[in-house]
Amino acid sequence: MSPDARIQRYIHASQQVNLLDLRCDTPDVCLRVYYLKYLTYELSKKRHVNSKPHSHTFFELHLIERGENVYSVNDRLVPVSAGSFILLTPGVQHSFSANSPVFAKFAMCFDLDFPETSVFGRYSVVLREHAYFTGKCDARVLCPLEYIFLHTEYGRIATASLVRWNILTMLLALFEQCVGTECPGPVAPPQEKLHNGAEFLSLCKAYIRANLSSKSLVADLARYLYMSERQLRRRLLSYEGKSTKQLIDELRCERIRELLLAQERIPDICLSVGLSDEHSLSRFFKRMEGQTPGEYRASMLQSNYPVK
Repeated sequence: MSPDARIQRYIHASQQVNLLDLRCDTPDVCLRVYYLKYLTYELSKKRHVNSKPHSHTFFELHLIERGENVYSVNDRLVPVSAGSFILLTPGVQHSFSANSPVFAKFAMCFDLDFPETSVFGRYSVVLREHAYFTGKCDARVLCPLEYIFLHTEYGRIATASLVRWNILTMLLALFEQCVGTECPGPVAPPQEKLHNGAEFLSLCKAYIRANLSSKSLVADLARYLYMSERQLRRRLLSYEGKSTKQLIDELRCERIRELLLAQERIPDICLSVGLSDEHSLSRFFKRMEGQTPGEYRASMLQSNYPVK
């Protein structure tokens, strides 16, 4: 099944699946699901998607299926892209803004408790110690969701038990990943990584890739790294031998190449990489690559490059 066809099935199923107040109580876990939906946003129709800072009394899980997003969690910026998840814990102040032409995610709100005597008791302590967790959406997380959204007609008693089982299976697989990963505390900045050249560059590149559409990318990156723009430039010159602008231009060009090969529309590419119009895109790409976007795409097609 093609990605677009699968997305349409998710959207259709999401309109049918009503998981409000779904309970699962066993000796090992008490789970209550308030909400499970598949959500999509198209920035061509809605210029921006954002939220005001808020918090919940329950867990909020977002599994990113398409696009990129940046979450503000207790004043810390956390970029999340397709194929990954973010789990926000109860009481944490957060907001988010989509910054891709098309953005899609599974959203789930739930509450749970693992009795200390249960085999999952260790999760209760770890999960509530941190403001958020991020990680990869592996098959053990996504397969149960596939079942719920594509094969379940919720409402029957027998089916409801299968839904509970699949949700619990998904959450336990996700929690194992969270517990096995070092996660940041509520307000701890990544200071320990700023003095290691490789980790510093990795932080910079990950943030830039997730925020190419930002109009104040340099200032936002400096603020994310808790330093001035001047300090940021000096650090990049020292570690990478490039200025902030040079690094951004390289990563922007890299992203344009990816989108051109993916057959994305030129207006959507402009929006995704923070360029105002097709003329700006063409001028930028020709300066970086020596050819226009159209010429690059045509040359790749002629060379039998695997374009999806």
